Amino acid sequence: MTGDDRTSVVVVMVPFVAHGHLNQLLCLSGFISAYGIPVHFVCTAAHLRQSRARHDGFSAYNHIHFHEFPTPPFTSPPPNSSIPFPSHLQSSFDSTLHLRRPVADLLLSLSQTATRVAVIHDALMSYVVQDVKSIPNAETYNFRPLSVFYTFWDFWEKAGRPFPVDQNLLNRLPSQNEISTPEFKKFAKLQQTHMNLDVGELFDSCRPIEGEFIEHLEREEISGRKKIWAIGPLNPVIIPSDMTPSGNLPMATWPMHSDQPRNAFLITDVLGIGVAVKEWERRKELVTAESVEEAVKTLMGSEEGEEMRRRAAKLGDDVRRSVTEGGVSRLEMDLFVSHITRPVELNRTGEV
Repeated sequence: MTGDDRTSVVVVMVPFVAHGHLNQLLCLSGFISAYGIPVHFVCTAAHLRQSRARHDGFSAYNHIHFHEFPTPPFTSPPPNSSIPFPSHLQSSFDSTLHLRRPVADLLLSLSQTATRVAVIHDALMSYVVQDVKSIPNAETYNFRPLSVFYTFWDFWEKAGRPFPVDQNLLNRLPSQNEISTPEFKKFAKLQQTHMNLDVGELFDSCRPIEGEFIEHLEREEISGRKKIWAIGPLNPVIIPSDMTPSGNLPMATWPMHSDQPRNAFLITDVLGIGVAVKEWERRKELVTAESVEEAVKTLMGSEEGEEMRRRAAKLGDDVRRSVTEGGVSRLEMDLFVSHITRPVELNRTGEV
């Protein structure tokens, strides 16, 4: 097919089915489609139905092409109260592995009529999109839904600690012990062997919040030559402005699993906009009413809490500016769109 017969770039979103992950790529789909780029959103039939039910404003995404793919039936056990990690969802996570073939067929079909197919996939769907490597005009981008802070420390450790960091921060960093189950670790490990296909990585973060750690990730010792775009926040929580002078509140943290312990540490010890109800290293201890009361008093009735509110207000203002016209996050989104819509080189016969 010659260049004249083709459409331009199309984007295919492949989210992980956990709703905290899925919602981020749904928001990103809306942003990218606003640039006039066709977006195809891939999901299991069951989880897409749940998303439609959860989003009152789902009609806002009517211009996105949704593809519902069935998966084999599976049973989910009831939640296990002795395990904070949502292990009862593991069977639904495993079911996504069956999406590999239908996703590959969709990508191949789209590649016949598009100059470029840009596949943006959750890091936990790397196995599903592995067949992109066999499609010459398709390329993949790894979407990291977790914080840059969490991701950096993980990458830095796996890279063999290639450069010095703040030793005091490192010594106080929460451990990774018991953050997930063996079954989920096995699922995540399956994805890792297919992550070397990506052109670059997208983060639902912004430089006003995690600029230092974004810069660490951009170092060649960590990311090699992969491109990195910090394009968030994609789905910020809106707090009525009459609740605080600038509409921002400090947080009380109580991590349960996954990336939450280090995210909580980011809030309390790095950004200084929150207080811990329960530290991760004390996760097996019972939280008392007195502990909760003390945290609330610190946030609401102390000079320390007042200082947290001031920092949260400034950070909120900086984040809001970052997503406006000319803001750093808006510019990074523009740069990413420019990258995936860059001209395609044709050979002498006019073919891609």
